Amino acid sequence: MIQANMVASNNLDSINIEEVLKFVEEQVLQHTGTRLSGAEKLIIKGSWGGKDYTDIARESEYNTYYLQQKVGPRLWLMLSEALGGVKVKKTHFKEILLKQMKKHYVQLEASKLNSDSLVGKTKFYGEFPKLTSFGVEKKT
Repeated sequence: MIQANMVASNNLDSINIEEVLKFVEEQVLQHTGTRLSGAEKLIIKGSWGGKDYTDIARESEYNTYYLQQKVGPRLWLMLSEALGGVKVKKTHFKEILLKQMKKHYVQLEASKLNSDSLVGKTKFYGEFPKLTSFGVEKKT
């Protein structure tokens, strides 16, 4: 899992692409019930690295037309829906994903704090001691 402090500090360089893919795949799987295809993963990796469709195609077995016209538009639409309706495009994918990852990990950390909290879960047995004053000595 991605370190929450890396995401919170906006340090995109320290976020590994495999961690990004894992996060995206989790979101897509929850939303659609399916996993990312090989071509979709290639587009995500390439987009994260600032590559255009021609560069991505050149480094893969796919042609530019297929990636740009067939896979890309469906991928960005699916990600838009999986990430809560935020319009995702190739040109600003990295920034949107960083915001979504921040939001996700902040909520995750907050839920850990809430579930680990003792407030409302502590039980007292017996009677409380009878105190006439708390933290103040009586003069006799």
